[in-house]
Amino acid sequence: MPHEKMPMARVLRGETLKAGDLEVLVEGNNGARRNVLVSPTTLRDSRGKIIGAINCFYDITERHRTEKALQQSEGVTVRS
Repeated sequence: MPHEKMPMARVLRGETLKAGDLEVLVEGNNGARRNVLVSPTTLRDSRGKIIGAINCFYDITERHRTEKALQQSEGVTVRS
């Protein structure tokens, strides 16, 4: 994902993200891929100036696998 499209970069530019913008696929140095929900938050001073940011990642890989298996068992077409 290009840097400018990353959720944290978008939040730092002042964009308001939708739920669909917060689910991303990340790849580790070992090539392992994980589905994660990100939670980028800016930290502001009393004047509203950004002084920092926090980004939490929640691993939802297993939930993704479970949902996919359930959809397949119900005959629903699944996106990857």
